[in-house]
Amino acid sequence: MNWNTARAMLAGGAILIGLVACSATKRDAPEPESGSIRNGTHTRVIKMPNGFRNIAATCEGTTGIYVTSRGVAETDPQPSSVAVLPNDPACAR
Repeated sequence: MNWNTARAMLAGGAILIGLVACSATKRDAPEPESGSIRNGTHTRVIKMPNGFRNIAATCEGTTGIYVTSRGVAETDPQPSSVAVLPNDPACAR
């Protein structure tokens, strides 16, 4: 097998993997069981003006966890975001 044949096979494999990945159906994660849910401390929601995503914030010990709200799929397909801040001053209280 020469280099051009190997390269063509690799490209074909990459395209096939891409097509399979694109055809996969997105499924939501199952709801967590009540025994595995942990409520953070200092939980709050920061309300943003229209057109901007709200932010939910909570603490797990001294670690701050910030999550943006999800958009509406038809008008705002962007996923929500998560940021984790170790030793967050807001969680030290």
